[in-house]
Amino acid sequence: YKIKIDERDVSMDGAFLDELQRIIGKKESKKDLSLPRVYVNGVYAGGAEEIRRLHENGDLRRLIDGIPAADGSVCRGCGGFRFVVCEECDGSHRVYREKVGFKSCSRCNVNGLIRCP
Repeated sequence: YKIKIDERDVSMDGAFLDELQRIIGKKESKKDLSLPRVYVNGVYAGGAEEIRRLHENGDLRRLIDGIPAADGSVCRGCGGFRFVVCEECDGSHRVYREKVGFKSCSRCNVNGLIRCP
């Protein structure tokens, strides 16, 4: 379909999992959460099986109608990986401060990554 998407890989940033938990509420615990979960314009469209069925019966095309097309280019900053290594801590998620010693880096996630803009 070649449309713009915003993929949020929960293994790359725990904040994505927290965000998803807030969206779905407390209906499912984090360990029982089934993935993928596809949202179109902020509305839950289904998991893999539901999206497959929507595609097969032609409803997916109608659902995504009006979503901007992807331009096909690859980001120069991240090479399409959507994250870059934090320059503040060099990906360690730890920074040294003279008076306090090592602290967690406040600029990146626990993986030492920053989401590419």
